[in-house]
Amino acid sequence: MPAAPEPFLPFPVPREDVPLAREYRSTMLRSTVQILARRGLYERYVAELAPEHRDTILATVPAVWLPFEVGMAHYEACDRLALSELEQASIGWETARRFHGPVIMTALRLAGSVRSPWFGATLVHRNWARVWRGSAMAVARLGPKEALVELAGWPAARIDYARGALRGAMRGTIEYFCRRAEVVEVRQLRTATSLGLRVKWF
Repeated sequence: MPAAPEPFLPFPVPREDVPLAREYRSTMLRSTVQILARRGLYERYVAELAPEHRDTILATVPAVWLPFEVGMAHYEACDRLALSELEQASIGWETARRFHGPVIMTALRLAGSVRSPWFGATLVHRNWARVWRGSAMAVARLGPKEALVELAGWPAARIDYARGALRGAMRGTIEYFCRRAEVVEVRQLRTATSLGLRVKWF
């Protein structure tokens, strides 16, 4: 990775002031649970849910904000399914396409002929805020078709499944703007509440 990536879209506040994630959108959680059910994983998932959060997760309705602890319980249950990295990314890809797809397609129609991942990068703050209250992303340019995406204030960074699903979700979102994308984690940027993703597209 270059020593000094070129800033493209900074954090909305100074990095040290990015608040920790505190709420998670129920619609995203419900989408993932539906995908798990279609893949025959629902019963295993329910069995792995922490008892104190199980009823809240299974009874949640769309378009409400859930406490972050509920989102963490969801990710931890998914993590205990011990899915492969490919399966984790595939679930993240499908969830992002279902959740962000309509909004992105509207943005593309309004943008006209603009169909670049760099245009998509300008939507990062808006898209992230649709899913999370607290935490934030920033984007830097590594090359004409390569970017570094950093996420701060996100305690789920410690969970393998959450990182794998996020890589898939990032790819699913970027592929609205290009033919194919690759997303890999920059492991030296991972902490208990942050991570970095290197993104290339073709």
